[in-house]
Amino acid sequence: MTAVPLLERRYRRLLLAYPSGYRRDHGDELLDVLVESTAPGRTRPPLREAVGLLLGGARTRAVALATGSPWVDGVHLGVTVVAMSNFMTLLPYAGALPMWSALSALSVLAILRGWIRTAAALTALVGLKALAVASGRQFGEMTLLPVHPSFLVERALYGWTTPAAVISGYALVLAGLMLLAVRRPATLW
Repeated sequence: MTAVPLLERRYRRLLLAYPSGYRRDHGDELLDVLVESTAPGRTRPPLREAVGLLLGGARTRAVALATGSPWVDGVHLGVTVVAMSNFMTLLPYAGALPMWSALSALSVLAILRGWIRTAAALTALVGLKALAVASGRQFGEMTLLPVHPSFLVERALYGWTTPAAVISGYALVLAGLMLLAVRRPATLW
């Protein structure tokens, strides 16, 4: 195998660091410049060029991903963090509340995927159950109250807080999802 096709193939592999649209628009031109500027007889790109291509590809991908509205992306990130916190609160009690823990995990997944309506419905359901547990009432399936901890924690679920504090986390997620629904068209159910 001659040096130029081998060098070209290695440069093509390095150019995979760039997004496909960028490669489609500029890849052949970049490849021609890289191959022509490399010393004759070389079969490997110089280390400095290889690192530069990888860093340039990572930067181009980051710039391509940051094309949305910072406000919408910030709300989405905040909603994701609070929803994850709500889920992590339930996780040590998954043995006692398996369905509700799974629904909470699904709500986080729906938020991450941008399924606003699905996330809102799941968050509302899990929030109602959390409020019921925190206030000593039943909602949905019968739950033995207080919900005793597993080996991961020492206190009963929501035994250290008030119902208002519990529901505020879920209400914050729902408010953020409503803002996202107004600012971004809803995707799949």
